[in-house]
Amino acid sequence: MRAFAYAIRADFVKYLAEFRYYGFNYFFGTMGSAVLFLGITAALGQAGQIAPDTFFKMLMGFMLWWYTMNQMYEMSYLAWEDAVLGTLEHVYMSPTPFGLVLLSRGISAFLRDTAWFALMAFIILGLRRLFGGEISLPSVNWAGVLAVFPFPVISALCLGIFFFGLALVFKRVGSATALVQWILLFFSGVFFDPSSQPLWMRALAYATPVGPGAECLRRILVEGKGLAQVLLSDGGLILLLNLAGYAALGFLSLHLFLQVAKKRGKMSRY
Repeated sequence: MRAFAYAIRADFVKYLAEFRYYGFNYFFGTMGSAVLFLGITAALGQAGQIAPDTFFKMLMGFMLWWYTMNQMYEMSYLAWEDAVLGTLEHVYMSPTPFGLVLLSRGISAFLRDTAWFALMAFIILGLRRLFGGEISLPSVNWAGVLAVFPFPVISALCLGIFFFGLALVFKRVGSATALVQWILLFFSGVFFDPSSQPLWMRALAYATPVGPGAECLRRILVEGKGLAQVLLSDGGLILLLNLAGYAALGFLSLHLFLQVAKKRGKMSRY
């Protein structure tokens, strides 16, 4: 546990050092995400005419996608960065287990993303208010939301570990992660109800790390169901199976890709 806490602290120290030099870029990256969300809501809400409750629920869906997207990007970028800097072997041979290092970086990224999303939400709500839109917070079962939300994020972290393994072998996998990110945005169900869509869209949505979590959150936010009722339903079962599947995919593939990378001598060079 002490090694785990130290790994999280080390990643925070590294990030703060980067932020001193690249804070401008981080800020405008957050602004870009805010513009993307406002563009989506404007398109879906008929030139921005969208009810406050619907706007809030869309913001929750976007938040779910944004967290999962960042988890995947973080994992694949870490392999590329360590390979370029020549520190990948050092990380692998450190006293802290390699899987624990990846998990600590994922948790560190989640905490940082929370701070950045708070800023982004403030910008989004400020712009909506500036252009005459109403802002209201509907009655929400926050305990249920907070209980369900980690499941898709952890599934995305496990998928990110899969991309980390890919990056060990193929080095640059940004195009593959970008493809998955757009699939998650438009086909995972964060902005629509998959149950009203064709079978192939429902299957694709539930196969993504985001889809089952988005469905459970929709039942809590839109249908007003309780946490126990959601988790004991078919949606809760799919959510748990989805997490187990992505956990197996992430860690089993990481073991395989590590063996391939070491065999090909790709751990010590870019």
